Amino acid sequence: MLGTFPAVDEYFAQPYRHQSKDDDRAKQAILSCIDVLGHIALSIQELLHKRATLSVRFTLRDETGGRYPAFSKLGEVEGSYVIGITVPLLHLLYNETENVTQARLGKRRYSPDAYFILAAISVLCHEYAHVALGHLDGSKPPKSIIRVDEFSADDHGGRLTSRQFALQRPALRHHCGIETVHEFVEAAIIGQASLFTVLQVLHQPSETYHGPTLRVRHMYAGFIKGTILKRLLVREQLEERFGAARSLLQTIAGDFAHADHLAAVLSTCTPDEKLFERVTAIDVAHRVAETMNQSRFLAPLRDRIGGFKGPRERTDIVHKGMQRAAGELSRRG
Repeated sequence: MLGTFPAVDEYFAQPYRHQSKDDDRAKQAILSCIDVLGHIALSIQELLHKRATLSVRFTLRDETGGRYPAFSKLGEVEGSYVIGITVPLLHLLYNETENVTQARLGKRRYSPDAYFILAAISVLCHEYAHVALGHLDGSKPPKSIIRVDEFSADDHGGRLTSRQFALQRPALRHHCGIETVHEFVEAAIIGQASLFTVLQVLHQPSETYHGPTLRVRHMYAGFIKGTILKRLLVREQLEERFGAARSLLQTIAGDFAHADHLAAVLSTCTPDEKLFERVTAIDVAHRVAETMNQSRFLAPLRDRIGGFKGPRERTDIVHKGMQRAAGELSRRG
């Protein structure tokens, strides 16, 4: 859809870069993934522009001086933003599940590339969520607020990801063979697990982010709350898909490039749970209300119901719906 990609050619021409078992195969898979991302970027850009007159540019080049493999930032003109996913990150995501063969998937019709592509889609939707939620206001908030913003972008990004089956079905079918919503849900769940496996490898623990265990659970929670999935799957079917995905993930876990990190992502992380204390819960609720009030994207809803408010008293933000999503993949991990 987007034609040639100089950033990809330049990257693979470098002597010092990530390596795959088959670099030609990796490059072709990355180009296919970028084509899907291009369709999604245009779709979300049109939505943001229509609802909030926001201008968003999608790029494959690093515009952060090497600090972030994926990013969202303010553009040069007021009301404009830049969303980026770097080719090295796409290559790492591809490498994580490169060893998963079609034979390991049994009778499934979709390609193992689906996991890598859905992981990349989740990254893109997370970055767009920062724009939609009004997080990019040019300020330099403290680490606790950045952590809140990242957490809410995981949830909203999960919701955006869940919409892509209906919006990008032809591209998904063409590039990775996903035909049904059941296949999409399964591949997205495994793709998001592989994404946070890679992020765990890339990043040291930081006060700026919750750990990957909690983040992947929150992204799952947002994903299953997406409006498209609610229309296409009843609750029993969704729980069945989570069970099937977990079973398959156990089967192919040893094929992941960082199987030990995958196991850590899916296990209970007590220190990280403790980070999410009541004070942080209050920050989450008030920050969400604040950004919703500032976001032009949510202006039509705000006009109908009035301003959004934070809680009057402390509350545990990890609600029952999230806990169900959180436990599904780690209960027997």
